[in-house]
Amino acid sequence: MWNFIQQNHGAISAIASILTLAIWALYFQLLLNSYRHRIRPKININRGGGRTSAARCVISNMSAEAIYIEAIALTLGDGHRRSVCQLSELEVSLSSESDPRSQIFQGPLNSGEFIDIGTFDSLIDRARNSFAEQEALRNDTEKLQVMVVGNYTGDDGLIAAERSYELELKEEKRLLISDTVSTRQVRSRHELRNIEKFMLEWGRFANASQRTISKDGSLKRG
Repeated sequence: MWNFIQQNHGAISAIASILTLAIWALYFQLLLNSYRHRIRPKININRGGGRTSAARCVISNMSAEAIYIEAIALTLGDGHRRSVCQLSELEVSLSSESDPRSQIFQGPLNSGEFIDIGTFDSLIDRARNSFAEQEALRNDTEKLQVMVVGNYTGDDGLIAAERSYELELKEEKRLLISDTVSTRQVRSRHELRNIEKFMLEWGRFANASQRTISKDGSLKRG
């Protein structure tokens, strides 16, 4: 055995070096994954207290650090068109009895903290009331999407998350059926740039009573 080692010490040394390098590479990858997981923001959008549109819409910060919610947008679809309402831009009379963040749809959220922004029914009604042709969508809404846009600690760019629901009428109740098991985190730079462009366009359409989304994803007056 000793003679074998002496005769092949060069090859054995090379193999040992390769194994050591592989172990260090694996260790580095684990550290890198842990670091990425820590700095990557995560926002959860969920319903609470039922499966119908009377359930509460809950926004949670599952990131390791605090986030700041810049805007919450609600998109309604009736099978023919989509109309979007930026809830954060609507005028509201603040109540001292409720969390102001749930009334203005803006504000900081610490890690592990959540806010209840109201029932899905109330959100849909507020969005419809901001549209000029609210009756056209009142009974025909088939889909809704909730998007949360914010900023993350130490990052100058926007972060975003979205969740979509199908509305199905059953026994005079509107069931909320999610398209996905969990909230979709918007990660790609292309999508985030589009969201930033979307918010800038929204500012230019601030006086429009209704906004619809064209085929290319841009806003236009309804």
